[in-house]
Amino acid sequence: MLKKLFNINQGEGFPTLILFLHFFAYVAISITGSAARDAYFLNMVDRKYLPLMFLAVAIVLSIVIEIYSRLSKNKDLSTIVSGTGIIFIATLFAIQKNLEGWVIPFLYVWKDVIDAIIITQFWLIASQVFDPRQAKRLFGLLGAGGALAAIIIGSSIKQFVSIFGSENLLFATMSFLLVVILMANLIRPYRNINEQKNSNSKKDSQKDEKKSFSPYLKSLAIIIGLAAVASRVVDYQFKITAVAAFPEQDDLVNFFGQYYAVTGIATMVIQLFITSRLLSRFGILVAILVLPTLFMTGAIGFLMSPVLAAVYISKFSDQVFRFTLHNASIQLLWIPVKNTIKNRLKPVIEGSIRASLEGVSGILIFLSITVFNVPIHYLSISIVLIAIYWINKSFALKKLYVKELQSAIEKRELNFEELTLDIQDEAMVKTINEALKNNDESQQILALEMIKDIPLTPWKDSLNDLLNNGEITVKKEILSISFDDENIITNQTIIDLINNVPDLETESIEIAGKRRLRKALPIIMDRIDSVNKEKQIIFAAAIRNIDPDSSNKEKELLLDAFNTNDENICSLAIRQMKNDKEILPDDK
Repeated sequence: MLKKLFNINQGEGFPTLILFLHFFAYVAISITGSAARDAYFLNMVDRKYLPLMFLAVAIVLSIVIEIYSRLSKNKDLSTIVSGTGIIFIATLFAIQKNLEGWVIPFLYVWKDVIDAIIITQFWLIASQVFDPRQAKRLFGLLGAGGALAAIIIGSSIKQFVSIFGSENLLFATMSFLLVVILMANLIRPYRNINEQKNSNSKKDSQKDEKKSFSPYLKSLAIIIGLAAVASRVVDYQFKITAVAAFPEQDDLVNFFGQYYAVTGIATMVIQLFITSRLLSRFGILVAILVLPTLFMTGAIGFLMSPVLAAVYISKFSDQVFRFTLHNASIQLLWIPVKNTIKNRLKPVIEGSIRASLEGVSGILIFLSITVFNVPIHYLSISIVLIAIYWINKSFALKKLYVKELQSAIEKRELNFEELTLDIQDEAMVKTINEALKNNDESQQILALEMIKDIPLTPWKDSLNDLLNNGEITVKKEILSISFDDENIITNQTIIDLINNVPDLETESIEIAGKRRLRKALPIIMDRIDSVNKEKQIIFAAAIRNIDPDSSNKEKELLLDAFNTNDENICSLAIRQMKNDKEILPDDK
């Protein structure tokens, strides 16, 4: 029942549960670690140095990630997770025993290093367990695991502190690191480790290396950078205002716990019910305008009334919308970019440039507060200016995005593989729909290939129109990508194709078998003796899928095909029987 509710297919249940718990543990590590390090730093170190921690995090993170990348190259990922997990536990234990002096700033930086490495490891493991189509269906559920962790762990911090004290919160972080190590080893049998083939030639890569940032990528980089800077300013205001409101360490930790619980609830609601719907209905422009608008609202409120409730709006927006709607929009904005360019520039834009801007923002905040004695709420003026520029730049980015989409389709460069959620926006839907309605058969096939791994609902009418009026190759491609989605191609349509379209008989019968359409059974049984050997195998497999208890004749036919010396027949039989455990058990 749960599998059906969460759209989990056969064989996906246990690995999904493991990854769900893995991501749950990661978020628990992040929350307990953040609550502890923020409270320790704000109570035990001069708060004027907080902005310099932003700079330190940016520098140290860049160095550590580079070292980690080199040391982990060509190593088993589960083993790496175990090794780094043990190192993290050992360092946190040493920190826990020496919570004073320089150890506190070190913890502030080290906690972000732990978060960055663990989340990188998690997504690498997840990509080895699920293919792109599975990922788009299941990664939303994994994300819900993170939101659930925020709710449960955030709500539990107060009780933990009342029993053990806030000074022992890092022990909770260490316990969840053990969970991460356990999950990384439990998932090992489900990982599919294949060397990724580089589909791009060396010549193409060298050609792309010579290209500078296009206007589109410059605009995208600006949006990502503005979000990073605004986030750091808001983070500083929030923490300084929070410690002023809750000067006692235990009270401050409890407040942070409640904050994470509330944002966890909001994140789950946004992720599950709003992100995809808003993007599909209103498009990417509205989606990327939400965060700067909320930032501006919170900044104006804090500027007028510098209290915790006012800055809470901005911080809440950052925590909830930046990691849901904003990140989903950024994923979509990367889709039209050619893979060779994306692989080279995405780490630069989302890694180096963003980290550098966060570091620079830390320096500017430090100078503003210590040298120019700028009141903390006056920093909101910078957020308002950033938000205004951000909103203005978003309109230009939307226009460039549409042009890039059209160009990518024409050049066959549109790629949905890195998209981790079932999301589309109206511009993408419209552009692909135009390609489907194009009279050029090659354009139609290309469009079908591009959408095969994402939900087809936005193009349902166009697909059915092509199934009725398109060329036979187009019709076969439509059946291939929609075989398991009766909302796109209905069961009755499959029956009609079997009866009325001889050129699609084989493909339609194969789908009828996979869907277990009992209405098709007498038709298939009536035709199985009058077709060639290859079709007989497909028909027999369909009959066994629909009614395995009354198909001894078909079972014998498939077994004979499996044992034949004809490699083509044998290969076809294996493909058709791969889910038939009676004929092809797991040990064969």
